[in-house]
Amino acid sequence: MRKQVRSRFIAIAALATLIGGLSACAKVPQEAIDAANASLQAAKDAGAATYAADSLRAAEDALNTATAEVEAQGGKFALLRSYDEASQLLSQASEAAASAKTDAEQNREKARLSAEAAILAAQSAITSAKSAVDVAPAGKGTRTEIEAMRSELATLETALAQASEMYEAGDYLGALARAESVKSEADAISSDVAQAQAKRGRV
Repeated sequence: MRKQVRSRFIAIAALATLIGGLSACAKVPQEAIDAANASLQAAKDAGAATYAADSLRAAEDALNTATAEVEAQGGKFALLRSYDEASQLLSQASEAAASAKTDAEQNREKARLSAEAAILAAQSAITSAKSAVDVAPAGKGTRTEIEAMRSELATLETALAQASEMYEAGDYLGALARAESVKSEADAISSDVAQAQAKRGRV
């Protein structure tokens, strides 16, 4: 009789230990979830949506996959739940988000340097174009064109000032695009003047 009671006690204790172990394994990995979400937010704060869109998308997809696994396990009977795979997926999501943050920071710095160089190049192009217009042959048929070029250069200076403002505001891609457009138009004016001078020299 004592042996039976003792055997039952041991069996119950073993079952309790098993259930306790299963319950521990079935605990929602909340810290990993919070860490993954925090990493993703850090990537967004670093400008990943603009400067590392593909990396950010990969991190978001990884987190969505991990979240789906957590929810799938949560829908199972308690003793059948296991968040092992979810924990691994959450770790991968955190790593992907950290990578997106790094990509964003690196690409943002590259864009900043490119925008800075483009603004300087555009300013130089405007200066060259103004000098070319100042020495352009002015005649009866060219005065109107020269004045139009001067007016266009004034507009380009305004556009370049806007590019500088965009740069100061941290919109490096916008500043880069605006400065490159200004340089292209200023170069075109210089080219037009050069062509006009060459044509006049042949007459």
